[in-house]
Amino acid sequence: MSPISSRHLLLSDLVASSEKSQLISYSFESKSLKFQLYHATAGLIHFHIPTDTVHGRTVPSDPRRSTCRIDLHDLEQSLLIQGGRYMPPTEPGQFLNHAKIRMTLAYGRRASEHRWLLVLNGEYPLLACLVGDLNAIEWIND
Repeated sequence: MSPISSRHLLLSDLVASSEKSQLISYSFESKSLKFQLYHATAGLIHFHIPTDTVHGRTVPSDPRRSTCRIDLHDLEQSLLIQGGRYMPPTEPGQFLNHAKIRMTLAYGRRASEHRWLLVLNGEYPLLACLVGDLNAIEWIND
């Protein structure tokens, strides 16, 4: 898989226009997350993300419940870093907010290895993973 260059779709464009996308399926094995997303403007897109940390739910068969958007969170801007590792906040309310968006996946992880949290967010987070480098995300569309 290689990024779409002929259509000039940048990750930032896909994220910005991802509202009302639909998660079709995903798989995770050998430190590789693959998922298919029906994007409102780009059509069916196949993503590949090298990662060692994923949180996912069963993809709902009801399209209304699998509707989502792509959210990218810069972990260095959102979490405390001590000793080179992401730490949980000291305030309970902030911890609960982190849990809701799956930011807790980064707690205890090395900041040098995981800069981003990618979340497919609908009524609840459908799929989340830690990403070291946004340039390592690959996609193609049908």
